[in-house]
Amino acid sequence: MIKNRRFVKKMLNDFHNETFFECNFTQENPHINPFVDCTKLKFINCNLKNCDIPEDFIIQGCLTGHFTKEITEEKIMFENTDGSMTTEIIKHINEIKIN
Repeated sequence: MIKNRRFVKKMLNDFHNETFFECNFTQENPHINPFVDCTKLKFINCNLKNCDIPEDFIIQGCLTGHFTKEITEEKIMFENTDGSMTTEIIKHINEIKIN
């Protein structure tokens, strides 16, 4: 059993019949398969966000799903103490579930 490991934005190569417990496999973009030539893996309480999961994997209590980020900008004007105006751009990053 492999416990508490971080595999974020990494590929797993050639793992078979292995169990992962409380590991993080988060991928930055949706629908990534980080499990190259891997078969019959089991995941317990793992983070599998944005991972495509092969049919022969066993998933128990894991975060799954595909998410994308939407960035929006908002301009806000402030009046300074001298009466001049200052504009600030505030970026909002929203995570949207797409699956």
